[in-house]
Amino acid sequence: MVVYPPGTLFVGQRFQTKEQMQDAINRFHIVNHCTYKVKNSSSSRLVMECVHHDCAWRCRGILRTREQHWEIMILEGPHTCVSPLISQDHNKLGSQMIAQSIGEIIEVDPSTSISTIIAHIKSTMGYTISYKKGWLAKQHAIENIFGNWEESYNKLPGMLQAMQMYVPGFIWKLNTQPAYEGGLLDEGSLIFKRLFKVHIPCSHVLASCLHAHHDYESYISLIYTLQQVAKVYEGQFGELRHEDYWPTYTGPTLWPNPELKRTSKGPPKSTRIRTEMNIKEQHSHVKNCSYCHTPGHTRKTCPNISHGCSSRHH
Repeated sequence: MVVYPPGTLFVGQRFQTKEQMQDAINRFHIVNHCTYKVKNSSSSRLVMECVHHDCAWRCRGILRTREQHWEIMILEGPHTCVSPLISQDHNKLGSQMIAQSIGEIIEVDPSTSISTIIAHIKSTMGYTISYKKGWLAKQHAIENIFGNWEESYNKLPGMLQAMQMYVPGFIWKLNTQPAYEGGLLDEGSLIFKRLFKVHIPCSHVLASCLHAHHDYESYISLIYTLQQVAKVYEGQFGELRHEDYWPTYTGPTLWPNPELKRTSKGPPKSTRIRTEMNIKEQHSHVKNCSYCHTPGHTRKTCPNISHGCSSRHH
């Protein structure tokens, strides 16, 4: 299929899928600062019209079953409701489309800030998107490039197995727990918790020895001395080869630990660290009723208001 510039739309234009055709229609409206609504949508037809009833823009695309492609058959217009003003955001500018636009940026630097993404869309498309839409677009871009959460967990055992093959001396062990699907034990899957560590940090040993007045050298192996650590770098590290050369992993499938996944949608909310400056000073001020301006009760329980009558002053 021919790749058309963004904003191009004409009768006879062909697309491989329905999603590609709708994406091109969305880009057409984003470039021209107008919008549409779907009048009829099915597995073989897509009919759209302008949201304004007095606008003559209409579009119809169908699935060519013999050629197995989508084609625009009817395109009436143009839009007579186009505004030359650039709006703050566009309802057809979705997070998936933004993810395609920022894909190269995220691939180079996955830690790109949301403000940088918003500025990029402003300069390339002319719209100021919301923080939420920019955050969702970044998550979609990361998933498109590096895979989703489940895929990363499934790839971990194979990568560790390959490192054990190509990196001499590499030892690993996974800490897992049984996985249940619909209340039943899934024998072919495990929930991954963490890479297992068997040693105690040296800082804990030093602190304990200092407290008990013991010689720490009798408890710590010589392999932790600087001389032994320096010897690690004398040899050449084994190179982890490309994923295509990894051995086939035949172990159980790893599942993400559901306890580590955030349940709420959107970016995590920052927790404010409160200090002394956040402590509210106590005062003896007593609130008065907003109706009779006397203390001891509120407007809702004010005895001076006649029940069943208007609470306004006459």
